[in-house]
Amino acid sequence: MITRFIIITYASLFLPVFGVYGFAKSASNDQERLGSIFQTIAHQEVVDISIHADLAQLIDNRRSEAYLDATFTHYDAQGAKINYDVKVQTRGKFRRRVCDFPPIKLKFAKKNLDAAGLARDFNDLKLVTHCLDDREAGNENVLKEYLIYKLYNQLNPNSLRAQLVRVTYVDTQGKIGKTKRYGILLENTDEMAARLGGSEYEVMNVAPDSISKTDEMTTALFQYMIANADWDLRMLRNVKLVLHAGTGKVIPVPYDFDFAGLVNTSYALPQTDKGLYSIRDRLYLGNSFEQTSMRHTLAYFMTQKEHLLHTIKQMKLLSAASRTDMMRYVESFYNSIEPAYANTDIDLTAFFSLKNASVEALYEQQMYGLQAKGRK
Repeated sequence: MITRFIIITYASLFLPVFGVYGFAKSASNDQERLGSIFQTIAHQEVVDISIHADLAQLIDNRRSEAYLDATFTHYDAQGAKINYDVKVQTRGKFRRRVCDFPPIKLKFAKKNLDAAGLARDFNDLKLVTHCLDDREAGNENVLKEYLIYKLYNQLNPNSLRAQLVRVTYVDTQGKIGKTKRYGILLENTDEMAARLGGSEYEVMNVAPDSISKTDEMTTALFQYMIANADWDLRMLRNVKLVLHAGTGKVIPVPYDFDFAGLVNTSYALPQTDKGLYSIRDRLYLGNSFEQTSMRHTLAYFMTQKEHLLHTIKQMKLLSAASRTDMMRYVESFYNSIEPAYANTDIDLTAFFSLKNASVEALYEQQMYGLQAKGRK
């Protein structure tokens, strides 16, 4: 139940759109017009929330798919305290296994969202937790991952919204002391898809010509910039697809960045099967591209350089050391692509295909090849 009620009635539509090997789930127009629980919570830069649950059972039985009863509390834009009875469960694959405190999923009762005048179809939210018990390291990792979501929001509006929260965790059985950590609430996937003018498209191995080229290249180059090799467009690994109703094109939307070199978590493992031996090595994992298209994408990224660096610099919740490290790492990306973009003799396909090399070495290898060619 919730402690504040606004009664509203509406017709709910659900219009499935079928693909060849899967389906797209479409949120109704009525649902889009209503506000969502995510929008209600996300009204300022950092929001305080609390979760009361049997945390010991949640953590000890992290492999279970069962939901546990919990109470979720937040404050609206007017400062009113609002409580929801919710269900919680652990989620994820790798983090669920290795984290001291696993990521969780919050499920709101649709009848309670109806009572609050909120969209009932967008009734679950993912919460990225601090993972590590170490307070400083856990919070820093969350803040850096949150910053990556914000950086991609700046580059591409076709992206997932993220809300930074300060979470107070209270164990209802008294077995675990009260804990307060940063976390990230992620926008409901169906809500994101509706906002982008489409529906979620759960189809693997989508043909490259069915995908929005601009969005795919922006996603791939961004993942390269932050050194995240933990994604796969064909297998829908850490990427959602949205089938745009107007264009018929599929829009990739990336998420889950804790394995990115820009975050540099202590538990992240390099993708050695892809020829990477450091979490901070960069590898381009996008589809094949035309030289002109890639140069246009590089040009766009270069126009955003100062904006991205400014966003990192202004993230005062992060330590000065972390901000400096992140800025230098992003600058190393630009130090590589700027001369490669400026020199039209460089084959960008070959440039981005180099494996197991730091970004500083990529340009040197490519230039060495050009110089050798010129001496023949």
